[in-house]
Amino acid sequence: MNTLLAAVYGRTSKETDDAYSVSSQIDAGLLYARTNGLVVPDQYVFREDYTGRALDRPAYGKIRTLIKQQKIKAVIIYATDRLARKVSVGEIFLDEMVEYGVELHIVAWGTNVKNTPEDKLRFNFETTFSSFERDKIVERTRRGKMKKATQGGLVGNMRPLYGYALNEHKTGYVLGEYAPIVREVLLAYGVQHINPSKIAKTLQARGIKTPGAIHYDDLMAGYKRKYEAGRLDEEQYRQKQQYASRQLGQNLWLPNNIYIILRNHQAYAGDYEFSVNGQPFHLPIPPIISQEEAAAVAHMLSVGKRRFARKTAPDSYLMSRRLTCGICSYSYRVAPKARDPFYFYYRCSGQRRRNMGNGCTNPCVRGEVIDELTQRFVKELLLHPDRLFRWWQLQHEQDTRANEEMQQQIVDIDRRLEEVQGKFNRTLDRLTDNLDADEVAYYTQQRDALKQLLTEYRDEQAGLVQKLIVTSVDPQVIQNFGNMGKEYRETLETSTDITFWRGLVDDLDITGIIGIDEEHRRYIDFVVFGQPRKREYFDATGHLEPSSTRNAGPGRSTELAGHRLGVGAARRSGGGLAAARRSHPLYTRPLPALAFRRHPQRFAVSRGSSG
Repeated sequence: MNTLLAAVYGRTSKETDDAYSVSSQIDAGLLYARTNGLVVPDQYVFREDYTGRALDRPAYGKIRTLIKQQKIKAVIIYATDRLARKVSVGEIFLDEMVEYGVELHIVAWGTNVKNTPEDKLRFNFETTFSSFERDKIVERTRRGKMKKATQGGLVGNMRPLYGYALNEHKTGYVLGEYAPIVREVLLAYGVQHINPSKIAKTLQARGIKTPGAIHYDDLMAGYKRKYEAGRLDEEQYRQKQQYASRQLGQNLWLPNNIYIILRNHQAYAGDYEFSVNGQPFHLPIPPIISQEEAAAVAHMLSVGKRRFARKTAPDSYLMSRRLTCGICSYSYRVAPKARDPFYFYYRCSGQRRRNMGNGCTNPCVRGEVIDELTQRFVKELLLHPDRLFRWWQLQHEQDTRANEEMQQQIVDIDRRLEEVQGKFNRTLDRLTDNLDADEVAYYTQQRDALKQLLTEYRDEQAGLVQKLIVTSVDPQVIQNFGNMGKEYRETLETSTDITFWRGLVDDLDITGIIGIDEEHRRYIDFVVFGQPRKREYFDATGHLEPSSTRNAGPGRSTELAGHRLGVGAARRSGGGLAAARRSHPLYTRPLPALAFRRHPQRFAVSRGSSG
């Protein structure tokens, strides 16, 4: 007798801890498997905290993969609503199992769902009822919250503001251990006008507990009580510990922590506001600051960002807002270096955490160095458009394959829509016959269920249609760039107009990654159509390495002669950026690169007129 491999699936969608419920589902499923001769390997036991109305779920997605790979012959669930709380979702899952010859076993039924009209009707009915039950639960919960808020009670996730604690009956807030710290922060910003970054550094140096650390301690205390009471096993306790660690975060005082306190200044003045179903409610709580002090904080919030902002010139550099760090994945920003404000640098935003002990170690790069490499890369693309075509074709093929898969799903839903529409029409016809009261009630219920199913299928179809990938760059635009590269070869070699080059970077949608390789050499990878296409190296001081170009993609090798960026040269000679723009012979007339984005259909005319 062949061994039938099966998977057991347990699910909950509650925000609060419901691991005991999932464990009972898993235990019942394993007992059912042993009783019915099914073998469930340890790696085929799946637990999930996710809504039953969603089609794409992390854990069940793995089961769907096992089904399609023919690695299992059965799926065991405790009850229908553990698989799906939406008719269309449940029917899609069931149809997939039938298609691949996999049985769906329901412990509450004591058997599997057979491919018969009666079993399918029962399955769909229970799914419809579970969806109805969920809606009623949501409605009752909403009414209960509204009533509690109307009577002056606290409604929320029971996590108090930093500086407060829940009272004995959990109906309001009382002053907590860190209320003096909150007052100190609010007055430092609102009255003394101290930068939030400096406030954060001060609290970190004093070892004050962060909001994340307090939340972590509360969570772990609750999980430990449940573990000691036997409501959590070792694996579940470890998973909960990982969740609490994510809530802990970096366990550092950052400016964002300070701003969260500052934005709640009105609550700290004694007026705590929360909303239920979009309706605001106010709950009086013990104040930490006065209304006058809260007004001072509000005033500083309205002008503080302008007061503390550093002067930057983001649009004066080719790759501003287009670079990410290869070490920490943070974005790059353009900023002057403190000890040398004459030069602007590309700087990783992750360096801001350096004073906290875990900042990014990727050094700054002189702005003109990256811009020179960018100009060189753009020049190569425009003078060799065949590479653009090849990259576009590779990306287009990937998008086409993804679209074909989604189109097949749309076709499957179309087929199901047609079948359900036929059932719906036949049900309507039956309701026009001479039926008794029981038959009318049965067909009325069936009509409503089919109507809901039609709506859900159409929603699923609309969602897939929205996911279809539309090619972002038309191949004709790439051809136009190639034509422009031939016609304006001299302009590409000599132009110092930053607007011209920035327009090309934007239209080609070039991004970059700055990193350090295994040999501790610094590089920038230029990304086009979502893939790194070329790598350029520069030394530790930010200067270009001789013959530094390396290919970032397979099968291509390029060596380009160096060209110094005219904007940087103009700035060093004292002329400045504006002088560099005015000195360019084509500065006073529109350049075709910027016309692509605004009027691509008129490119040919624009190119002809500028020649």
